[in-house]
Amino acid sequence: MRFRIGKYKSLLVFAVVSLIIMGLCYNIAGAQDFKNSALAYNLMELVPEECGVLDTSPGVLADVEFQRDQFGNISDKTNINLMATNVYAGAHAEFRITAQNVSDITLSVDEYKLEFEQSEDSLADLIYFSGIVKIIRYGEQYYDELGSFENVSLTELDDNLTAILKYRKIDLKEKIVLELNQQFDNDQAKFAGRTNLSYRLFPVFVQYFPQNDKTTPESE
Repeated sequence: MRFRIGKYKSLLVFAVVSLIIMGLCYNIAGAQDFKNSALAYNLMELVPEECGVLDTSPGVLADVEFQRDQFGNISDKTNINLMATNVYAGAHAEFRITAQNVSDITLSVDEYKLEFEQSEDSLADLIYFSGIVKIIRYGEQYYDELGSFENVSLTELDDNLTAILKYRKIDLKEKIVLELNQQFDNDQAKFAGRTNLSYRLFPVFVQYFPQNDKTTPESE
């Protein structure tokens, strides 16, 4: 069936989504010199060749972008932008994001922090997220699905990701994979005059220590 773009006279633009991999959470670091070391800034890195677009609705243009130098080489593997344009009511864009533990310590997620603009033309309350979080272990021979979520609002996204990953052990060279589907509300009338959205996710990693609390996922 031919996709009829004319049905959506006011095509919407879904702007930049940034996923920024942060270093060690300073208030948990044990010493000032460790806080200031290179390790504090190079715990996790994105894997460019394993980040990309999995699927989109007809007509939606999506891509992943890294910061690059003047020669086109990736200059920052801790920051990725997820781009989607020509989105409309009921549309979706699905991305795969992979990050690897490149430090020499075992890590865990402390929390995900979320920032987004609340302007009058924002689409923040018209987008929902579903996703699966996996960890790839043993030299990529095995993966474990840590958890999933479905149809959560933007304001709930950080709490859902934190709940899935908090206390989970990420060993050296292991990879965390997030398959994230961004779904827009089906009601076209709600989109009048609303043309953009920009938000940033900050996963903050800390050194992993076994938890004594039996209610944590690692002890189940």
